[in-house]
Amino acid sequence: MEFRIRTNGVQPDLDAINDALTAVDPSALADVEPATATLRVSVALGSHDLLAVLAQAGYPANRKQLEEVAPVCCGGCGG
Repeated sequence: MEFRIRTNGVQPDLDAINDALTAVDPSALADVEPATATLRVSVALGSHDLLAVLAQAGYPANRKQLEEVAPVCCGGCGG
């Protein structure tokens, strides 16, 4: 699933977040969208679990900051 988290001006520690995410999903990835300073996360977790992992990584966020992005599938992987 892909999520966007409004940072409200708080700079996320991407190393800590990526370490926490990959501990539960080795293919997870987090980065910051430069134009909007939004944290983007791709992970095989639901929103509740994602918020818990972010909190463990030292970046507490709440549901109001979280937006689930509709999946985009090109069909190339056969999935």
